Amino acid sequence: KEAPSKAVLEEEVKKKLASGRKLHEYHDAIAEVYKLIGVNTPYYLEKAADFAKIQTYFQAIRKCSENIEAGDTFKVKGIIDRAVKESDLIGKSQFYNFFQSLKERAQYYYQLREHLIGNGRVPTGFYLLDEKMQGGLGKGETGLIVAPPKSGKTASLISFAANSLRAKKKVLYISLELAKNVISARFDTNIYGIEINAIKKTPTAFWKKMESLRKSLGELSIIHFPPKSLTLPKLRSVIEESEAEIVYIDYPKYLRAGSYGKEMRHVLTEIFETIQNIAGEFQIPIWTAHLCNRP
Repeated sequence: KEAPSKAVLEEEVKKKLASGRKLHEYHDAIAEVYKLIGVNTPYYLEKAADFAKIQTYFQAIRKCSENIEAGDTFKVKGIIDRAVKESDLIGKSQFYNFFQSLKERAQYYYQLREHLIGNGRVPTGFYLLDEKMQGGLGKGETGLIVAPPKSGKTASLISFAANSLRAKKKVLYISLELAKNVISARFDTNIYGIEINAIKKTPTAFWKKMESLRKSLGELSIIHFPPKSLTLPKLRSVIEESEAEIVYIDYPKYLRAGSYGKEMRHVLTEIFETIQNIAGEFQIPIWTAHLCNRP
């Protein structure tokens, strides 16, 4: 959106001197380029946007080729679709005119007040928390529970997810620690309202009651990966394949990032930024939890 400074450009050029060329020759050329800043700006912006669109498609085609060679044709359509969306946005103004949109917002607030529409937020089921969050987690947002060991992070995620089911949402629960039968048992106790030992004593009553409750609930898919076996690209494809309306990831720190040999804080940054990008890209809420190991 703005030109880099001359100093930055000269520093970048140092790394890519052509054979037989001297650095001072580039300095002279850069000086000539900077004389053109502000001249024919719309033309250059259009050319830059065209270049960016071509690069977007080029990168997508390269990824498609890699996936086809690997036999993973499922990803190809998603890659192309994302490239089309991204290229459509390039060069377009993203400004939102606050005052020109007053009437539109007033109508929206009226519809919310009269319950004519929903606000698209998925409630946690905890009243005070939902009140602070304007009804729950919204599309494209990520929620993070941070707490010490043994303080109920997984229990909270399962409670939130069970309440998403009660809101008739299509839920995906990704476990990177506990096996799916353990997670399933915790959902059973939450939804049925009885401890697992009591369920074991009356399995028939449990089965019949859960069958009757099923009609008033959404859909739940649970998937388990051993720690560090799920990569960030695979996470994206799992979420895309699930077509979930809300996702729970327990725990993101067990995802396998590409930041090998780097400090944990850099790895975590990559993981959580990717999760935020996925939430924004698919316009779904994603809840996660993280263990804090310091006061």
